[in-house]
Amino acid sequence: MKIKIVHVVYQFHPEMGYDSNLFARFAHPSLEVIILTSDNLDLWNLRAEDIHKADSKVEEQYGVEIIRLGSFKTGKKKAGVFMKGLNRKIEEINPEIVFYHGLESPTYAWSIFRQIGKRFITADTHTLFSQFKDVTFLGGIYLNLIFKPLIVNRLKKINAPMFYTALENKKVLQWFGFEENQIFDNEICTDVELFRKVNVQFKDFLPQTNIRGRVLLYTGKFDHFKQPEIILDAIKIIEDQIDFHLDLVFVGPKNEEYQNRHFNKTFANELIQLHLFGPARNHELYQYYSAADIAVFPKQNTLSALDAQACGLPVIMERDETNVERLKEGGLCYEPGNVAELGAQILLLLKDESLAKELSVNGEKYMCERYNYKKKMTDIQEILIQRYSEN
Repeated sequence: MKIKIVHVVYQFHPEMGYDSNLFARFAHPSLEVIILTSDNLDLWNLRAEDIHKADSKVEEQYGVEIIRLGSFKTGKKKAGVFMKGLNRKIEEINPEIVFYHGLESPTYAWSIFRQIGKRFITADTHTLFSQFKDVTFLGGIYLNLIFKPLIVNRLKKINAPMFYTALENKKVLQWFGFEENQIFDNEICTDVELFRKVNVQFKDFLPQTNIRGRVLLYTGKFDHFKQPEIILDAIKIIEDQIDFHLDLVFVGPKNEEYQNRHFNKTFANELIQLHLFGPARNHELYQYYSAADIAVFPKQNTLSALDAQACGLPVIMERDETNVERLKEGGLCYEPGNVAELGAQILLLLKDESLAKELSVNGEKYMCERYNYKKKMTDIQEILIQRYSEN
């Protein structure tokens, strides 16, 4: 008989490359996987009927179940999505294991508190120390007066396994108060079967566009956390040194207010063109990465940097512990806030074909060896099965 595991995640798109998707795709034969999430689709501007069609396709393809609960949202962060009747639904499903994706989110606090002692609890964290800078006064109260004493301490007592999704996350878990023997590796990886380099040009899958030059690509959200407009600021600095056709391609969920405010820049250099596209399906993104020349993700961290490298695309990101490790073989890091350095690195990779080729080859190999999701999911699920059997 299979062990029933529920993955709780506050926002979920069945076609994106989130860890819960990969658990579903590479589900261990001993596990029955159920994804329990919200009906909030703000992040992707989708209709309920569209997401249900996508849910059904994944359910049929991988033999998992996706359950969406009614929800309400507080604040701008996706972690502010609260699911109605979360504990009631968990009781109804009655799983042996509950995996909360994003341990520290207030979204889960009451549910974790109630489920401890009833079933096997596990969780991961996606938070980095830099993100604590955005914590509000109320967030600080929650973190120090509710989360640590009431959630962390109880999880420590039952020796619940905690997973880090980046090396810095391990330090965050230790800062929360978890012991070394409770912490396990769930570093964000890439699906190297899906993300692979192919011989394709933009005109092959976007025939209506006039992309004709070297391509700088950004994929992801348009918001004040990711700040993709920094790329435009960097291009402004090096504009007079661009002596070739350069297409700046931005792909992500539409945010008219944000784009109208930050993407109204013009370039005197007519060789530079700006292209804004809506979100692409996760299983189509490998074409964008294969057709581009470089990718830039100017703020924070993103699993897209791993997907891009798996397709042989050199990447530039701001310097922090996580990005330095992820781009060790396939990219460059610039000092946070130093837009001039970012511009110089963009120009370097666009003009130095030898360096770009070296990063392309080495980055692709590094992803296959170090950040392979298929292997990672197998390792994690075997840890959970073993720990559950010992419990």
